[in-house]
Amino acid sequence: MLPDYKITTKLVSIYKQPGTVITVGTRGSDYSIDGVHDQIQINQASLQAYNAGGGVVMVKNDFVIGAPIIKYPGVLLTSPSLGSVVGRLANNSNCNMIESYNFNTYTGTGNVTGQFGYGGISNLILDGNKANQSSGKGIVLYDVCYLLEDLIIYGMKEDGIYSEYSNNDTQPTNLPYGYIESIWKNVRIEYCGGDAFEYRGPHDSKFIQVITRWNGGEGMYFTGGTNQGCGGIKLTQCQSYANSLNALKVGDSISSNVSIEAVDCQFDGTIASSNGATINTSLNSFSCCKFYGGSATGAALHIAASSNSI
Repeated sequence: MLPDYKITTKLVSIYKQPGTVITVGTRGSDYSIDGVHDQIQINQASLQAYNAGGGVVMVKNDFVIGAPIIKYPGVLLTSPSLGSVVGRLANNSNCNMIESYNFNTYTGTGNVTGQFGYGGISNLILDGNKANQSSGKGIVLYDVCYLLEDLIIYGMKEDGIYSEYSNNDTQPTNLPYGYIESIWKNVRIEYCGGDAFEYRGPHDSKFIQVITRWNGGEGMYFTGGTNQGCGGIKLTQCQSYANSLNALKVGDSISSNVSIEAVDCQFDGTIASSNGATINTSLNSFSCCKFYGGSATGAALHIAASSNSI
């Protein structure tokens, strides 16, 4: 039986029933942290859960890290509730806060046979402490069938989140009962130096109540490339505003292998020269959405390709 923590049932049931629950905190936990290099204990707990076939790592107290936390396949990294735990990047760490297992090995390869998938990250506030870094993103993933839920990503030196997966429709070899699509729900990304997020897969994923604001690059950036793609993305009740570039950017060219469907969303180019949305690919659809351009030269909606539905 799971401890009486706030773990959402859909996380547990959809993203693999956990075989073990491991706690990380200051006192009375399986792994004790000291607020200095807490990624060591968190990664030890996550590896233990991964080796047990999947599970939950419950972080009970604020933590400080000086190197990336590893998101292992089948492991949910969470806390008792959103707002109860803040993770902060130590001064001069100059690194990503969370990376998927073997990210540097898989990125750019289109790999569908590696160890990735299942699990997720939830109920955390991640503070990138950008004033004291020269580089670093919040979460970087080469991953599939994962969930990001109830997260605040704040003040990264570079992008808030980067996600990538192959554009190959082949079922990943280590997910015999899974599927490719991932879910982002109630994710807020703000005050990052780069894009709020750059999304290059997996395709057909769902974004629900995702909000980006006051980031130094794109508010929401969906694109693709060699061995990458994110066609069939669905956005529902999302909002992007006050970012330095586009509130929404879809693709870099008509061949970017990207398409989205947005319903009841708002894209606001609040900064003077920013666009509400720039659409560079075909087969996108927008229903009950609002677009606003910047107060000076920004356009509410710039479409550079045909066969889109507004």
